[in-house]
Amino acid sequence: MMKRNSIYFVVILTFIFGFTSCNEDDTDDTDNVNECLDLFFSRDGDYLYADFEGKDTLQWYGWFINGEFVENEGTDHQGDHKLSLENLAPGTYTICLNYETPECPSPEENEFCQEIVIEESTEPCLDLFFSRDGDYLYADFEGRDTLEWYGWFIDDAPVEDEGTNHQGDHKLSLENLTPGTYSICLNYETPECPSPEENEFCQEIIIEGSCPELSFEAEQDGDSNAYYFYPGAFDGIDEVVLEWFANDEYIGQSPEFPHNNPFYYQFASGTYEICVKVETPDCPNGTSFCKTLVLE
Repeated sequence: MMKRNSIYFVVILTFIFGFTSCNEDDTDDTDNVNECLDLFFSRDGDYLYADFEGKDTLQWYGWFINGEFVENEGTDHQGDHKLSLENLAPGTYTICLNYETPECPSPEENEFCQEIVIEESTEPCLDLFFSRDGDYLYADFEGRDTLEWYGWFIDDAPVEDEGTNHQGDHKLSLENLTPGTYSICLNYETPECPSPEENEFCQEIIIEGSCPELSFEAEQDGDSNAYYFYPGAFDGIDEVVLEWFANDEYIGQSPEFPHNNPFYYQFASGTYEICVKVETPDCPNGTSFCKTLVLE
């Protein structure tokens, strides 16, 4: 009877110590498991924010858009834990975060992704405008200080950048333009308004030059209604053509060297406003001088 009880006692002790030993081994195995971080980001307006626990302990993690790497984060890169969506065109994008460490060496498995939809802007594009004051054009439209870029164009050629990225002064100097007529435009481009050709404001700007001071004297040819017209001299008179008008109708031009050769014309009876007109390189839009002539 004693022998049988002893056997039972040994079996019970073996079971107890064996069970205890298994629990200790399981505890040690659990302590040695390194759990990877649960990545996550959230959206607020035009930004995605990486707000997962442990982000500040990573030397590197990165943002990816449609499988393409776009931005580094982590302590080695002085990251700000956010991704701007401002420059993305409207559409649907797969945006992911992933990371790699010795404990979690597989970036493909250490990943968090979301589909992000960029909507078409419902806000109207800006109404561009500029005004002229002397030798300067001023961009004085509402919202100009919010644009990273907008530009001045003269006859379709870009001439000056404006906006917060260029420390622009919102004005264009006309001082170096030669006399003439120019098509001057403002336009801009943003993700919300991506078409510069549609986001445009243009005006024709005339640059006046130094026009000559015209004059003439009229001398009747005897008792007839024919007259000689002697133009007053001015610098460059030999290099231009003087044109004559009677009551706004063209009647001819002076001969060569007009300061030596008068313009001659035969009139019918009546009252005429006689004008001499000229265009020069410095006065491309022309200038004129007129007198009234009464003929019986």
